[in-house]
Amino acid sequence: MDEYQIEFEVNSPETPAPCPACGKEMLIGHKECYSCGVIVERFNSIQHERGVKEKVGGIDHLTLEHIKQLEHQWKKLVVNYHDQKAHEEFLGYCFKRQALPYAVHCYSRMMDIDGDDDIASMMRRRAFTMISAPIEGTATPEKKSIVDSRFPFLKWVNWIGIFFSSFCMVSGMMIPQARNLIGLGASFLVIFIALYIFRRKNPSL
Repeated sequence: MDEYQIEFEVNSPETPAPCPACGKEMLIGHKECYSCGVIVERFNSIQHERGVKEKVGGIDHLTLEHIKQLEHQWKKLVVNYHDQKAHEEFLGYCFKRQALPYAVHCYSRMMDIDGDDDIASMMRRRAFTMISAPIEGTATPEKKSIVDSRFPFLKWVNWIGIFFSSFCMVSGMMIPQARNLIGLGASFLVIFIALYIFRRKNPSL
């Protein structure tokens, strides 16, 4: 075999390569492995999706297409890394798709590369804040508004009860013959105040 033939063998597009699924040799350029029948491109995509979800966590609801879009948005951000608006847009993009853990992961990687990266540190903290905000602030008002809209009279019951209880106590203090109203009013006042506090802590009830 002369030098030309050796070079042809090495550079030939038909040089065998291992199948990513079964490891058997398959020709480069072929989309399907004849040994196990796997479609190489599809297999690699599934492996990529699984790998990203294992690294990040909290994004199991995202599809492969969503992950590719997130990766594309991050690559765009890296090009304009010192543009604050670009970071805000990236976090907003992740927030709308419930993918803020991906943003945390990306900024954590930047901090692993450069521990003094103030931008990554600040934006990661902001992403953490955005993750916790719906749990602490958003969910409760939504539930509360639903209950108040369906039962608008409930919030007035407490105030009327508190007013009536206070009126009984004051009447009992001012009218000697009605001193029993002091105890009655105090009892009802405690009940209505407790009910008010309970509804504040449990707006969905």
